[in-house]
Amino acid sequence: MLLALLAAAASLLAQTAGPLEPRRQPASGRATFRSDADLVLIPVDAADRRGRFVDGLKAADFRVADDGAPVPVQSCSVAAGPLSAVVVLDESYSMRDMQTASRAALDRFLQSTGPGDTVSVITVRDRVQVAVDATNDADEVIRRLGISRADGETALLDGVYLGLHMLMKGKGPRRLLLVLSDGGDNASRYGPRDIESAALEADARIFAIATGTPMPLGEEYAGRDVLSRLARETGGRFFAAKNPTDMAAAVDRIDAGRYYLLGFAPRGDRDGRPRRVEVKLVGSRAGVKLSWRRHYRRE
Repeated sequence: MLLALLAAAASLLAQTAGPLEPRRQPASGRATFRSDADLVLIPVDAADRRGRFVDGLKAADFRVADDGAPVPVQSCSVAAGPLSAVVVLDESYSMRDMQTASRAALDRFLQSTGPGDTVSVITVRDRVQVAVDATNDADEVIRRLGISRADGETALLDGVYLGLHMLMKGKGPRRLLLVLSDGGDNASRYGPRDIESAALEADARIFAIATGTPMPLGEEYAGRDVLSRLARETGGRFFAAKNPTDMAAAVDRIDAGRYYLLGFAPRGDRDGRPRRVEVKLVGSRAGVKLSWRRHYRRE
């Protein structure tokens, strides 16, 4: 399965023909965490009202339910190790008024990464392109992107799809995909179900910063719904940014290197069935918001 998906991602860059029909995936192929071991590890972000990571939580501070049944939290640790990140940068015509702000948000994110972290950048117009591949040199990213004009249609989901497959090959144990876009899509070969299936395989948290103000029922509005759902299901976050100040503030709230990994023994057999995870804090912790991967499956 993984090899087939990687081959599909590789073919995406090589395609020069018109848009392809999205493949149909089973309804259960939502963003999930696949466990092949005796302990399921679920990424959990705990943030205060200002979006800052809440440190110092222990296993006893959490309650976890596996498909509705309470299970003991056997381990709790802060995720460690290098970060592999892919930024999907929308440079299509609809971003013409926010391109400068989007580039500034990218640069701000680059400055937040640490030694050993790597960042790749995919640019999105009517086709997607790997503009920068896996570097830890922020200046190199900016140089490689150069100066360009926002133009063309938007193959946003194709960019997300390719980015998730690049993360499957990432060397860092922490994987993150960041989308900078207005959410519109009018040229993709792949659809939401394809993205959800790829998110399952990549085991990555998805963050999205949606710029501008979408028209009701327009393509940007629908695209934002997809991005918001993917962020929620993978334990990431979705931000709506109306202006450059909002974009900068959203980047500052992406604490890529700080989240908990909660471990618990899964219930039931290895039947491949998606199982829903619920996470809560014990006691009253005013203003603390949790984000976590909502599903896993055992095969």
